[in-house]
Amino acid sequence: MKNFKELKQSVSPRMKRCWGECCALFFISAGGITAGIFAWFLTTNYLLAMDIISSMNDPMALLAAVCVFLIMWIISVPYRYGSRWYRLQQVRGHAVHAKSVFSCYFSSKRLLQIYKLSASLTLRKSPLIVVMLLLVGAAIFYIIRFGGNEEAIYGFVSVVLIMILVVVYLMYTIINIKYTAAPYLFALGHDRPVKDIIKESVTFTKSKHGYMIEILRSCALMLIPCILVFPMIFVIPKMMMIYTAAINEMIENGFAEDRLVGMERRE
Repeated sequence: MKNFKELKQSVSPRMKRCWGECCALFFISAGGITAGIFAWFLTTNYLLAMDIISSMNDPMALLAAVCVFLIMWIISVPYRYGSRWYRLQQVRGHAVHAKSVFSCYFSSKRLLQIYKLSASLTLRKSPLIVVMLLLVGAAIFYIIRFGGNEEAIYGFVSVVLIMILVVVYLMYTIINIKYTAAPYLFALGHDRPVKDIIKESVTFTKSKHGYMIEILRSCALMLIPCILVFPMIFVIPKMMMIYTAAINEMIENGFAEDRLVGMERRE
């Protein structure tokens, strides 16, 4: 399997042909995140103005945030799968039109399959997702609670919670590496039961955790220039293509092993 440097070299020729499309995908994703935050901001401010909630700590505020998140999830999931399909085709050397990213929205059958797979993966990841959400909630609560009063305690609590959140996120990513190939396997052949796709993803990523951790570490180092904000327009699209190429390596390797096993059984 190709290492990070080899993956980077392999995607460079493809990136030259689809830089515009990849940057457009970045802006669409960034716009979606911004729209979600803005929708949450407008919703909570409306609730405050109507005296439905008294503060950001009100349970109704949390319910409003959950509702906004669910709506954005429903809207964005088909796009996320479409963008993965687009990048996977580019990595495999197939020239496809960028508008195909939105093709999932025009098939009720495919939409249902996407939601089933995404919901199934979310349920499998839910224990750590709940922990992460609790930590985020705790961080927001204590930051609001202390405000600017006890600066020493405020700073200490903020740093500790952020460090814990980073550790939990890293654990979440590593533990769930076994599911990373599932969306891409769906993109290659979506007319299969969800459980078969997930099972195949677990099989293909087995013993590949070290490989993916190394790829993720190298991708994280690529993000350092993004501190300046502007470079992320170019860094993130290339990073996503490299990540897709790594997933493709695992899938191709898995298919090759399956064929080898099949040949040995026939013999």
